[in-house]
Amino acid sequence: MERKSAQFSLGEYQVELVDLPGAYALSPVTEEERVVRYYFMDDPPDLVLNILNAQNLYRGLGIILQIAMSGLPMLVAVNMMDEAKARGLELDLDILSQHLGVPMVGTSARSGEGIPELQEALYQMMRYPETAHFPHVSCPPVLEEAVKDLV
Repeated sequence: MERKSAQFSLGEYQVELVDLPGAYALSPVTEEERVVRYYFMDDPPDLVLNILNAQNLYRGLGIILQIAMSGLPMLVAVNMMDEAKARGLELDLDILSQHLGVPMVGTSARSGEGIPELQEALYQMMRYPETAHFPHVSCPPVLEEAVKDLV
């Protein structure tokens, strides 16, 4: 199992895009997860572009949280939005982005929908790197109130 990469220009930046095998967690249970975990540990990227399937978003939430909590800058592309809409799925990526602490862009690779927005979001993250935004992990209301009292 090997990684593949390609280079392209984005504005004034020369970008190397590394395609890693699909993984759903950074805990190395499968060979794919081992490859991804060791890539992130051995040579952390400047930016992670995580591409998820809109119809199966739940499977990718774990790795989004793990990468976000690691502090690595990440942009999430939620692909196949057209197919999700056709199946009646409504995804509020703005709310999801706020809770996860990472920017999210809806795309459809088949039609090209959202690709200019994805390129712009990627460019902005490269041009104006920010400190990490950690995810908001919800707790039971009683616990949330207790933590507020401590601060």
